[in-house]
Amino acid sequence: MAAQVESAPVPVPAPTNGNGVTDLMKAQFIPIKNGHVTVTPIDQPESNRLGVLRELNYRMTSRVFAKLDVEARSILESVKTADEVFDSIAVERLRYMPRDGSQLDRVFKWTAYLIAQLDQLSKEIQPFALYSEEAVQSMWGSCLVLLSLGPDQIDLLSYVFGAFHNLAQDVSRLTAQWRSQESVTDAQSEVIAAYSDLVELICNVSVHYYRKAHNFSRAVDVSDFHARFSHHIHSFQSHRASLIEVLWTSSSATLELTTNPVVKVREIREFLSFHDRAISAILAARQHRAAEYTCEWFESQLTHQQTRRPGLTVINGGIGTGKTVLSQWIVDKLHSSPDGDDTDVVLYRVYDDISETAASTNVIKGVLLQLLDRRVGDAAFLEALDRAIRIARSSTSIKDIEESLWNAALIASKGLHDVIVIIDGLSELSSPADSVPRVLSHLSRLTSHSSGVRAVVLSRPLRCSLPQGTHNFTIEPAHVLGDIKTVISTDLESTSPFNVLKPDNREEILETIVQKSQGSFIWAAVVVSNLTRLRTLPDILSAVQSTPVSLSEALNKLLATINLQDTETRSLLAWTLAAHRPFRISEVHALFETDTKRMEPVHHIGDTTKDILNAIGKFVTVYDGFVNFRHPALRQYLISVASAVTDFTNKGGFPFHLKEAHYDLVTRCLAYVKFHVQDDLEVSSVTIGPSTQNHFFDRYELLEYTARYWPAHFSLSPMVEGKDTYKLTATFKQCLPDSILLALLETSTQQAQFSLHTAEEYLSLSVKLRRLLFKDVSQSLLQSLVLHGRLTHNLGLKASVEYLYETWVLSEKLLGSQSSVVKANAELFMQSVIKIDIKETTIITKKETVLRYLIERTKEERGVSHDLTIKYTRSLIQLYIDVKNIEAASNFCKELYELSATRYGRFSSETQETTEIFFEQLQYFGKSEFVSEVMQTRHEYNIQHLEVTDERRITSTVSSVEAFEQRGEISRAESSLFELWQSLSCVEQTSESVIKQQVDVTLKYSEFLTRHGRKEEAESIVSGMWVSLQQQSSRFESLSSTIEKFTSHIKTQKWYSLAESALSSLWTQYKSEKRTSSSSTVAVASALSEIVQESITTTRSSTSLSSSSFTTVQTHQQFELLREVFETASQSTSVSKKSVATTVQMAETIAESYVQQGKYEKAIEVHQRSMQKFWSGIESKTSVIKLTTETTRVARQAIRLAQVYFKNLQIEKASTVYENTFKSVISSVSVKDELFTSVIKDAITFYQTTYQFSKVISMYQAIYNVLSTQIGNTNEKTIQALYSWGDQAIKYHHEAEAEKAYYEIYVAFEKKETLNVRSIRAARALCTIYESSKRWKDAQQVYELLWKSVTLKGQELSIESEEIETIYSRYSYLLETHVKADVTVIHSLATSYRETCLKIYGESHVSTYKATMRLAEISHSSEKYHKESLSLYEFALKMSSKFSSTVDNREFSESSTTTTTSTVSIIKQRLAKLYSSSTETASKAVSLYEEDYHFSVKQEGYASQASLTALEQLVTSYHKQNTKTSTTEAVKALTTATTYIFEQETDSQRMYKSSQTIAQMYKTVGHQEAAWTLLQTLRSRLIRETTSIEKTTISRKVAVFIVAFEESLFQKRTYTAIMAELVSEINLYESFYTARKEKEFLSIFISGVRLLNFQRTRNATEELQKTDIELFRLFTEHFSVKTQSSKLSIQAFYQIAITEITKREYDAHIITRTVRAVHHEIEQGQFQKACELSSILHKFIQQVDGFSTHSNTKEGILLTKYLLGHDAKKSPDAKLNKAMSELSRVVLQDILIVYRATGVRFTDLDVSEVNEITILLGEQKNFEDLEYVLSDLWSSRIVQKTWSSDTIISIGRRLVEARFSCGRKEQAIRLCTDLCYNIGRVWGQFDRITLELTTLLSELYTATGNYAGAMAVHETSLRQVTHPQADVTSAEMGAFAVKHTELLKRAYQRNGGWAKQSSLYTDLLGKVNEQLKAEKTWSQSSVESVEKWQPKGADNLGLWQPPTSYGFLNSGKTNKHQNQLRKISTGKVLTLSQIAA
Repeated sequence: MAAQVESAPVPVPAPTNGNGVTDLMKAQFIPIKNGHVTVTPIDQPESNRLGVLRELNYRMTSRVFAKLDVEARSILESVKTADEVFDSIAVERLRYMPRDGSQLDRVFKWTAYLIAQLDQLSKEIQPFALYSEEAVQSMWGSCLVLLSLGPDQIDLLSYVFGAFHNLAQDVSRLTAQWRSQESVTDAQSEVIAAYSDLVELICNVSVHYYRKAHNFSRAVDVSDFHARFSHHIHSFQSHRASLIEVLWTSSSATLELTTNPVVKVREIREFLSFHDRAISAILAARQHRAAEYTCEWFESQLTHQQTRRPGLTVINGGIGTGKTVLSQWIVDKLHSSPDGDDTDVVLYRVYDDISETAASTNVIKGVLLQLLDRRVGDAAFLEALDRAIRIARSSTSIKDIEESLWNAALIASKGLHDVIVIIDGLSELSSPADSVPRVLSHLSRLTSHSSGVRAVVLSRPLRCSLPQGTHNFTIEPAHVLGDIKTVISTDLESTSPFNVLKPDNREEILETIVQKSQGSFIWAAVVVSNLTRLRTLPDILSAVQSTPVSLSEALNKLLATINLQDTETRSLLAWTLAAHRPFRISEVHALFETDTKRMEPVHHIGDTTKDILNAIGKFVTVYDGFVNFRHPALRQYLISVASAVTDFTNKGGFPFHLKEAHYDLVTRCLAYVKFHVQDDLEVSSVTIGPSTQNHFFDRYELLEYTARYWPAHFSLSPMVEGKDTYKLTATFKQCLPDSILLALLETSTQQAQFSLHTAEEYLSLSVKLRRLLFKDVSQSLLQSLVLHGRLTHNLGLKASVEYLYETWVLSEKLLGSQSSVVKANAELFMQSVIKIDIKETTIITKKETVLRYLIERTKEERGVSHDLTIKYTRSLIQLYIDVKNIEAASNFCKELYELSATRYGRFSSETQETTEIFFEQLQYFGKSEFVSEVMQTRHEYNIQHLEVTDERRITSTVSSVEAFEQRGEISRAESSLFELWQSLSCVEQTSESVIKQQVDVTLKYSEFLTRHGRKEEAESIVSGMWVSLQQQSSRFESLSSTIEKFTSHIKTQKWYSLAESALSSLWTQYKSEKRTSSSSTVAVASALSEIVQESITTTRSSTSLSSSSFTTVQTHQQFELLREVFETASQSTSVSKKSVATTVQMAETIAESYVQQGKYEKAIEVHQRSMQKFWSGIESKTSVIKLTTETTRVARQAIRLAQVYFKNLQIEKASTVYENTFKSVISSVSVKDELFTSVIKDAITFYQTTYQFSKVISMYQAIYNVLSTQIGNTNEKTIQALYSWGDQAIKYHHEAEAEKAYYEIYVAFEKKETLNVRSIRAARALCTIYESSKRWKDAQQVYELLWKSVTLKGQELSIESEEIETIYSRYSYLLETHVKADVTVIHSLATSYRETCLKIYGESHVSTYKATMRLAEISHSSEKYHKESLSLYEFALKMSSKFSSTVDNREFSESSTTTTTSTVSIIKQRLAKLYSSSTETASKAVSLYEEDYHFSVKQEGYASQASLTALEQLVTSYHKQNTKTSTTEAVKALTTATTYIFEQETDSQRMYKSSQTIAQMYKTVGHQEAAWTLLQTLRSRLIRETTSIEKTTISRKVAVFIVAFEESLFQKRTYTAIMAELVSEINLYESFYTARKEKEFLSIFISGVRLLNFQRTRNATEELQKTDIELFRLFTEHFSVKTQSSKLSIQAFYQIAITEITKREYDAHIITRTVRAVHHEIEQGQFQKACELSSILHKFIQQVDGFSTHSNTKEGILLTKYLLGHDAKKSPDAKLNKAMSELSRVVLQDILIVYRATGVRFTDLDVSEVNEITILLGEQKNFEDLEYVLSDLWSSRIVQKTWSSDTIISIGRRLVEARFSCGRKEQAIRLCTDLCYNIGRVWGQFDRITLELTTLLSELYTATGNYAGAMAVHETSLRQVTHPQADVTSAEMGAFAVKHTELLKRAYQRNGGWAKQSSLYTDLLGKVNEQLKAEKTWSQSSVESVEKWQPKGADNLGLWQPPTSYGFLNSGKTNKHQNQLRKISTGKVLTLSQIAA
């Protein structure tokens, strides 16, 4: 007995979030198993419902919060109101001052927004939800606890509060939805339940991560967030969804549509949602938020998108340009605005690794799923969705389904306001190819349909054209380079080994990566990943430089780091590549544990996650339990690599083909099912529902994936060799399970998940495979057949009949004939046969079998006479009729007839209806006596009871005749028909109805006789009938239709004599009655003319062509009759199509006869008369008529008239007729009509024959005008006409006309990027015309597009190389000679020429060689292209050997004709020069110059001019390499030459010249230091060797070399002075023998003082004096004392020094005493001495590193203060005062240098002391150090909890001013912007501090010349005035407005005008005035009207002035501020970036 699946709870769908999915999973049936949560309606009693929050609060306090430490609990306990929370957030924001857009800024925004939304929701539910206030306090406190973790855990905070922010938006919607239905009790229950979920989620998340952060010293991993808390999120979303369902139920409009809205909404939600449960979890886990400070470049574009009219915007960018992150940034930006609810975002992402997201149908489904919650109660929308579901469940095409879904979106959009639909990854849509254009078209239609909807699409570059009006934006590399730098910089700082490198080295690596990235984030990330394996800086730098710019090459390197030889690695890579969506870890684990070789489950040891990351972690990441690729490009790369594998032996570079990956995956999946899934089920005729599916999916990890995707994997495996051709392996055969459950699940899931057509393909495949493996005894095969047959039937496929029959046979065999499944299959088979209507014999036999089965089953179940029994019996009879099984059909018919006759009577209507079946198919019953008897009885009955004129009798007789005739009973048939004809003929009554019956039966009899070869008899009875009709001539008018039917029969039988006689009689009759103009007469005339002409035609065909007696009209009588009819017809006023055709045909026949007889005049007369009525003025000069469908034949006659005129040599008249006919045709006839073509051809031929060329040209122009209007100017006919026009014009020397023609062709394709192949010749012709008329600019424009076409589509256009060369040469000549184009343009042209040749012909083609030479020549002529020229010459040099023929001067201008050999020589010369001119290529020039240099040295020596010249070139080449090695080689070469000349040269003149030359070389290459070092070495050697007593190796003549060298090197002194100094130095050196024993000064001085003290102790006066004098001399010399006053100061310091120098810590004693001495001298007014003493002390401190201790530092600060006059007198001498100030600055700077070196933090000092330092630095204008001090304080603000917000802001402000003063203007403005942003966000724009800083920011912008920025600041501020401000007085508002208006005016004047449209500012100030017109502060101010402002004459208002003091401590002042966070979290505030945009 099959296992029964228990029913699951009612499904609770969840609302959507991006792609229409929940944060955890989409709406689905969730059984209470395996940890899944089932949400059921809250139907508890009132008391229980209201007590939920009380219990929850108790649980949170007692169980959750108890886990926190004291600090966290104190935060929780301190929170009472929302205002307190906002105050806490404000304090933290002002402490951290995050930049706008930073992660921390987002966290603060999200937190404030969450707090506000929770507060609003709490207030809404307080009336009925007890304890909601305590609950919200718990949530607020939990948020603050998390915030307390600070920026150290910014990733944690960003992730958690980002998730909370998403929920906050849902909370906002929930609050709004709740307000609409407050009175609904069920709604209250759902709101409370959702509120409880929020409390549990926020509190538990806070406690968990707070504790986790305190247990870790590093950043906390949040990868467990979804695993731990997703059930809370899902529960909240489920309750919110239930609330929405309740709201739908309460909508009266919805109840009118459906009685059960909840079921309907759930059905729709299920249809719109993703069906694979894993997809929702994957999407919820994927976060794409931008890194800090990235994507800001798109701010202005986003603002433009928001302000421009609604429409479609397409943002495209290449691989890895950050499109997905940008899309999330856009979403966050729209949501981060305080009025985020005003801009609603509907987001859908397409992921190439999730196949279900890539279906175009799912795009609109995802959009609609999100709109479903926004349009609650919209019955029209719900109805449209229901209609779309019905269409999707039929066999309608995908396009129709999509159309219905988009139509639903159009209906929903009517009620939307300010909604943005964002589609990311559109280019990743799966096939078909038109999916992308369709989606774009629908989006464009959606945005144009509703003014409240905009759409943004992000995609890779699209190949399709965009809808009209689409705004297109391309992400260029320049846009994202800054973002790449930011992202990679962060990676380098946090990744080993880069994080241990010096910042400069990291910066060098960073810059190289960024510049080579070409705007690709993924390339940069891959490069960084590749570099992580290196461990030395040189290796890293080298690798960075050599890194390929190609992403595929970089990925090749990354792939090389993976061990592809490892089995597990290969398997993991294969599975992740082939998967239709990312695998769960549990699914991978199940795959590991499935062994397909041993065909048994195995145990996998180890951590699966670690195994995955260790194996392929470079390419994938594991998050939230899923294995995802790090970037789509990685997957696409691996797929391309795997797909390109050709070696299936797995011995190549990549270990498997993609098909093998699919094979491995499908076998493992199926084997898993075979090993584990053993559930037994019965065969079912219907699919199973989601609840049952989920029951099994929850039990088996891999079952869901297998059921959904195994056929797709199989179809992509190597086992599929062709259509319906499979090569099944033994492994696969073993793996495929014979499981009814799998067959049921795969069918059920695939029909819901995929389109019906795709599902049918997969099910067909599974059927075929099961049939191959399981034969006809498998119930799993039967299950597949049952469901597949039902699906094919629904789709209306022809194959469904075979499937259903096979299913029926197999089911009867396996289940027995009594099974309901068997009967259901039989019934479905019959429905399918009827639906498809197949006539094949085999199908008919099967149909018979099934019908017999159904008849028997129905008889058994319902009885013989049941409707179904009769229905199936009739079907069986019809089947026998169809197959002509007469006996069987007769038997069943007899049974049915007898039953009916017995029950109802033989002549009853029921029996009559039954017998109709037989009469309709009578031809099949010829041998059935029974049927004949029935029919004969019925016929006899009709004869006996009905009159002969009764239509029923006539019809019965005719039917009997037909039946007799079909059965071959001809005599019987004729007898019946003759009897009827004879009886009717004898009827004396001659009413019109009887006459008509007589004619009809006569004609039937005639047709019968004709069919049986008795045509003469037929003609006889018809003639008799005509005689009878003639007797009724008076009724001819009323019998016109009968007469026409009669004559038509005669004509059809071709009885021309009878027809002519009858029609002539009628014609005579009508003429006698003078009714020639009546419609009947016209019809007779028409018929008569046709008969006569057909008779003539017949006569012609039967007459021998050789007969000389042949004439056009055989008899005079026929001719006259035809002419008579023609005369009448020509006088008729009828212009019907038939009358026109008849008249024209007659005229043509008559005229042709005259022409053949040479009677042209009569022929002309006939044509003229024929045309008189239709075209009377045909021969007039301007007679043009509008031809209609009735008169088009007249145009042909007009051509024949013209031809007759031409034959009669009446050229002028012929010309007129041709012209009129031509004009009429082109103005009236469609160009597709054959008449249009023939008339044009005849007319042009005539005018060419008669040499009327001007008319030919004008006709072509007219033809073109018509063609372009009707079929477009790009149609092939139009283009051919234009070319004919142009070619004829050129031929006939009408250049202007030719230009027009060719130009029309040209412009027809000009609007596109390139010309079409059809317009190339026209473009060239235009160029020739323009050049001949010297219209160079026009020619240039055409050449430009022509050349672009050649370069882009050269191969496609099939242009020969010679033609391309000609186009290029002419274009280049034009640019150079006539246009005088810039070399850049000429170079660009040459470049494209070469690239085109390379693309089309390859590099080994002579055209490419010529193009290369030409480009090299151009590049060489301009310095900026030298680098390019270099590579080109290299290429040319490589290819020169191949082309031995000469190259003319166009490719190389050295000579008119240069051989290959000489070309090579010239190339080498130029290469050398080019190599040496560039740093990058200088190395290549070295070998050339080295060769030249060594040759010169060898020939002429080092000092020769040639050698020196070669040396200069060599050194320059080395210099340009700019490397350590090249620098060393350059110096080495110069040193070698210098040394050799110094040692070997004896010629003084050569020495002098060579020394100057070499010195100049040193200067040129920037090696003066090396030169100076070498000079000193040589100088020392000269001195040493000239003073040595040993034998010298050099001559004194070398002094000339040294002196000249120095003179040339520095050019400061004369040759004589330098020579004199050298000689003196040599003499002094000889005498200064003790100098070599001297030590460092301080050591010498200390030793001297000790000696002095010893001598003083010994009272050695003379020696003491000598020593003292010597020491003081050394002391004085050391401190550079020159003046007398300075000597006194040095004496004072000398005395202090010799007193203290021998003490311990002598430096502190000397410094302290000297500082006191300086203060004493200042107080005594000895300012000069004090300054000198301070200077000497400063030098001493520098030598002894005196500021290394804090005590010395404090003394130094005192010294600084004294010198500045702080706490001391100030010198009245300005000059001296300036010197003292400068010395003060230097001393303080030295102190700060020591602080920097020792790591002293200013926060460790007393704050007042630091404040004093900042004041001193500011007064000294030492802004560099001031900025350093303030920066240190600023960076410490976070840990200084005692600092108030005012103090922090004051420090920030002073830091801004310091940075600006020291030139760091950008950083200053950035910080000031951050201050303004955060203070304005917290305290508001009207706060005093905000106002001051905003003004400061404006002043800084003004100081940098950014007046537009200043205007934006004031514009932002003034816009705040236009919004009501409840917390600001009108006087304050007025003063605020006055100030910013005046500042705005100054900015306007300095800018010389407005930065934006003037109306924007005018409107703004108008609104301000309207707001403040009643306020005196504003109205009485001196503010002028904006119209009176002049764009010049600004005064000093708004100019920045440095502060008088840079102190940051307030003197006891306190500021009051108002927290604005609550306000801006619920209202709109403008930002500077929005205004500036």
